[in-house]
Amino acid sequence: MPSVEEFMQSYFAERTQLLRLHEDTWIEMDRPFYTESHLNERKLEWDFSRSYENGMQPTVIHVANHGQSTEVITLEPDYGKRKR
Repeated sequence: MPSVEEFMQSYFAERTQLLRLHEDTWIEMDRPFYTESHLNERKLEWDFSRSYENGMQPTVIHVANHGQSTEVITLEPDYGKRKR
């Protein structure tokens, strides 16, 4: 059985792959409707999906076992984006 850290890193890696597919699909779908400038801005906004390539991987900073469940707190790069 993998450690919590290994489990979370596996999750982040798979999530990153899905985000890349999502990004590619939406950019192509939007291409006929938006300017190239807007599409380029969206690509920059989606740079978080490239975190593994850039060495800025999410990291596990805290693990607490609570009987049947485990609490995991992670720190993810925010790339200067606003969060709500």
